[in-house]
Amino acid sequence: MDKSESLSNPGVVDTAFLIKFGLSEEVVEKLKKMYADVNPLRRLADPIEIAELVVFLASNDATYINGVNYNIDGGTVYENFPELQ
Repeated sequence: MDKSESLSNPGVVDTAFLIKFGLSEEVVEKLKKMYADVNPLRRLADPIEIAELVVFLASNDATYINGVNYNIDGGTVYENFPELQ
């Protein structure tokens, strides 16, 4: 096998996507606050935090990592679904 086949599953990432999607800035800020409030870290992910893992998984340093799903969500999945812990 010449490549790693792992996935990153990001949580809500703080980007301009929602504004470009057509939502007002006021609605976007309310959504960001709502998502941050249910996140154990009380914030959204920075795009760099997601990119760093993706770049690592695509690099030669990760050639022996395969078939793994990485939740990059600040603990949101485990906070809201304790049965997964």
